[in-house]
Amino acid sequence: MAQTERVRAVLFFALTCPHCHDVIQNHLPDLFRTHGGVPETQLAWGATEDSIAVYYVANEQIELLLVDVASPAGNDLYTASAEAFSIPPDRQGVPRLIIGNTVLVGSLEIPTHLPGVVEQGVSAGGIDWPDIPGLNSVVANFAAESQRLAEAGVEEPPAEDPSAEDPDLEEPAEEERAPEAEGADDPEPTQPASVGAEQGAVTAQPEPAEPEPEVQPATTSPAGFDTGVAAAESEVGVTSGVEPADVERPRPAVFESLPERRASPMENFRNDPVGNGMSVVVLIGMLLCVAAVVGYPKLRTGRQTLTPIVLFLAVLGLGVAGYLAYIEMTRSLAVCGPVGDCNTVQQSVYARLFGLIPVGVLGLLGYVVIVAAWWASRLADPQTADVAKVAVLLMSFMGTLFSIYLTFLEPFVIGATCAWCLTSSIVITVLMVLSLSPAAHAWARLRGSDYAH
Repeated sequence: MAQTERVRAVLFFALTCPHCHDVIQNHLPDLFRTHGGVPETQLAWGATEDSIAVYYVANEQIELLLVDVASPAGNDLYTASAEAFSIPPDRQGVPRLIIGNTVLVGSLEIPTHLPGVVEQGVSAGGIDWPDIPGLNSVVANFAAESQRLAEAGVEEPPAEDPSAEDPDLEEPAEEERAPEAEGADDPEPTQPASVGAEQGAVTAQPEPAEPEPEVQPATTSPAGFDTGVAAAESEVGVTSGVEPADVERPRPAVFESLPERRASPMENFRNDPVGNGMSVVVLIGMLLCVAAVVGYPKLRTGRQTLTPIVLFLAVLGLGVAGYLAYIEMTRSLAVCGPVGDCNTVQQSVYARLFGLIPVGVLGLLGYVVIVAAWWASRLADPQTADVAKVAVLLMSFMGTLFSIYLTFLEPFVIGATCAWCLTSSIVITVLMVLSLSPAAHAWARLRGSDYAH
C-alpha cells in the first residue's frame, strides 16, 4: 500500500562524537535502504563545511533532520528538545534521536530500538515531526527549498534558438549559439536565469536580487556540504541546461561523508565539568599515592599482615569489576548515578584493551587474584604467605597504574566520567597503600630465606 505520509525524526549529533558517527555511518544507511531506499533529497543549512547547522535527508518513507549541536542554531534546538520532552540529566548527551514522542539516546539504544519504531510508523501511515519549539521553521525552509528545486528541475524549458525568429539570420556556429541565447538582449529571460538569481548567482536582471536571509537551505556537494553557487546550480541544472532523462545526477552522501573533528582535551572536559572534575580529583589522588609508595620509606615499616580491610576492599572491587565486565560483554546499558555518564565510557573504544579484551574482565581477574592471595597469606605456610603478600602489592600497584591511564582518558579524551570506574580506581589505590608494608616485610624475608624448615 502506498504511503501518503513519512516517518519523520530528528537526530542531534556532534562532529567530535564518535558514537554519533557510528550511528550515522553504520546504521542510518541500512535503515533508509530498508524503508524507501537511498535518500532522494539531501540539503543543508550553510554555505561551507564549518557553518552547517542542520542536514535534511529524505526518501519516500523517511524524513530525517541531522542537527549539529555545536552550531548556535543546532544548540538552540537541542536545548529546546530537552525542555520539551523533559529529558533527565542522566540522559543528556548525543547522539539523541527523537521520533514522535520517543527519545532514544546513545549508540546502543538508537540502533536497537529505532528500526522497530520506524517499522511501526510506516505501517501506521507515518509519524509527524516531534513537537520541538523552533523546529517548524526549519522544516518549512527545507520543504520550500526541496519543492523549488524539484520544480526547477522538471519545468525548466530548453534554450530558445534565436534563428527561429528571423529566417534571414544566418545560423551561428554551435559554439556561438549558447552565449547568444543567454545574452542580456533577450527581453524574456529563461527560467534557469531566474533560478540562478534565487541561488545568489550574478545575472543580467535590471533589478538587483534581494539579499538572501541570514540562514538559507543550500544544496549539498558530494561531501555533504555546500561548496558555493556552482554546486547549487549543478543540482538544478543551471549550468548544463536540461539534462537528458538517462543521465543520473551524482547524489550527495551525507551519511558517509560527514566531517569528523577531534575535540581538544578542554572541549572534552567541558562536556561534563562536574563529573570530569571528580575524575581529575581522583587522578591527582592516585598520582600522589603512587609517588608516596615509591618514594616514602616509612610506609614500609608498619603492619606485617594483610588486614581484613584488604579482603573487604578486594571483594568490593570484585563486585564493581564484575558489573562492568557484564556491561561491556553484553553491551547493556549501565545504571549510572546523578553524576557522570557511565554508558558513554563503556561504549567507547577504550572499554576494550586492544579492541578485544573488555577492561572490566581484566579488573575482575585482578581482584580474583587479590582475594585468593589474601586467603593464602592467612592460611598457607610462611613462605607461601609472604609470596602472596608480595603478589597483592604487585597486582594492586599495576592495577593502580592502569587505572591512572583510564582515569586520565575519561575527562580529557572520552569527555565523560564513569562513577563505577572511579570507584574501582579508588579501591585498587587503597589496596596498594594498605599492602605496601606487609609486602615490604615479606620481601625482606624472601630475600633472606629466613624460614624454619
